[in-house]
This record gives sequence, structure tokens and C-alpha cells, in this order.
Amino acid sequence: MKKVDWKRKLALASPRRPRLRPRAATAQELLRVCREVQGKFSEVDVPFLIVHGGDDIVCDPACAEDLYNRAASKDKTLRIYPGMWHQLVGEPDENVELVFGEVIEWLLTRAERGVSAPVIGG
Repeated sequence: MKKVDWKRKLALASPRRPRLRPRAATAQELLRVCREVQGKFSEVDVPFLIVHGGDDIVCDPACAEDLYNRAASKDKTLRIYPGMWHQLVGEPDENVELVFGEVIEWLLTRAERGVSAPVIGG
């Protein structure tokens, strides 16, 4: 499916978008922090949802799968969308609606559980 050109141009024009590749020291620090975080994946025990583009070349979907597989959380969901890229809001509208619809459904399901849960301790 073709990506939406005006959305790509808008993202590229953002003043917050990095213009240059990171310096070597910055890249090295990012890698160090990523390894440190990955070493703690098994400690994640809160509910979470990961949405990831299957064709993302910025962040490897395998890392999201690793978090999902290693996390201790009992309530975890991983959705990898084939053909989608890193910036999911830059996808064609039907893809954006699919992703955001699933995110909203995930949140509403857990919010409803929270409303019906008994209050413990007052």
C-alpha cells in the first residue's frame, strides 16, 4: 500500500525532527541504554500494548517481540502490522484507523475492568 505523501512531507518538515545523524558518542550512549533496558525486560510486570510497523527500519520489530516474550506481565499484547513503517500516523488513513481503533479498544477494555473491580482497603 502506498504511503501518504503529504504526511511524510509534514513529518520531514517538523522542527523537532533530527536533521543529522547522531554523533558517534551519542549513538554509543543510545546503544548502551538500549542494552541496559533490554536487560530488564523480564522485570516488566504491568499491563502493556505494543503496536509496531512490520516494515519499520528505525526500530527492529524483533526487539518488541523480545520484550513481549520476556516480560513478566500477565496482561500484554503485541500487534505488529505487516507493511507498516515506524511512524504509524503517517500511514494511509485506513491503516491509522485500524491501529488507533485497536489501541482505543485495548484501553477501553482495561478501563471497564478497572471500573468493575472491587475497592480493597477503603
